[in-house]
Amino acid sequence: MWWYHSHVNEPQETNLGLLGPIVITRRGMARPDGSPRDVDREFVTAFFIFDELNGEESGLMHSINGYIFGNLRGLEMNSGEKVRWSLLGMGNEVDLHSPHWHGKTVQVGLHRTDVVELLPGSMVTADMRADNPGTWMIHCHVADHIEAGMLTTYTIH
Repeated sequence: MWWYHSHVNEPQETNLGLLGPIVITRRGMARPDGSPRDVDREFVTAFFIFDELNGEESGLMHSINGYIFGNLRGLEMNSGEKVRWSLLGMGNEVDLHSPHWHGKTVQVGLHRTDVVELLPGSMVTADMRADNPGTWMIHCHVADHIEAGMLTTYTIH
């Protein structure tokens, strides 16, 4: 997974939403629709502080996929599924994010964890086995980002 974003007027255009992921599946590992054969469900989550008022605190929207305070929907999976999370971080030197899953751990490379680090412009792929049914929180572990709305829930049915 890789970021695409503008390099013409990067701050303005990324704040307008000109950014996103490029997800590539290894040759021989894809279904006809391009999704990986070894994964049941995929989610992309972009941890990003959108600046809607030119740096004024009241205009900083601490979001996951552009949604704040738990309004991101659709992060649902079934028990037993292998879930791939593509995590993106964008911003500047104050936009350090640490996605944290309640109720589950993820595998990042050889490391099992429930929190990953996202520097500005970085991306991480994390795999999860959905085996703890319930509705759980996922949020940025930076305290003032949680308070400002960078949180939502995911559900394992």
